[in-house]
Amino acid sequence: NRAYVHPDGEVIWFYVGYYKSQKTRAQIHSPLHCYPGSGWNPVLKEVVTIHLRDRDIYINRMIIQNGAEKQMVAYWYQAQEKVIADEFIQRLNLILTSFRKHRTDGSLVRISTNLHDNMPEEDWKRIVSFIQAMYPQFIASIPQ
Repeated sequence: NRAYVHPDGEVIWFYVGYYKSQKTRAQIHSPLHCYPGSGWNPVLKEVVTIHLRDRDIYINRMIIQNGAEKQMVAYWYQAQEKVIADEFIQRLNLILTSFRKHRTDGSLVRISTNLHDNMPEEDWKRIVSFIQAMYPQFIASIPQ
């Protein structure tokens, strides 16, 4: 879990939860369940496209709220080279990959920033530019 300061001065939080094995109790679980448990309520959730240099990826975009505080969140599941937005597809992929490749590793990738009611598109652009800059290094660092 790291915090980065964007050139516009805003903070971006970057989290990667890597699971070497999901055969036992340690398994990736959805932010849709974690956030409400810590007081954050999802206000919006949708699947969006992010354009990278070599391909498009589909990820989740959420707005969460805790009292007066709001955050814009992007997250997805990374299973080797696959980017997966849907929780059920992620589980199905885990089962198939465990049979085909004998692998159960994977990651939850989450990026968030404070949401400003008067400029949500700027907040989203900040996240998108972070993903576009980070993704090539990220994908090169995880087991394929």
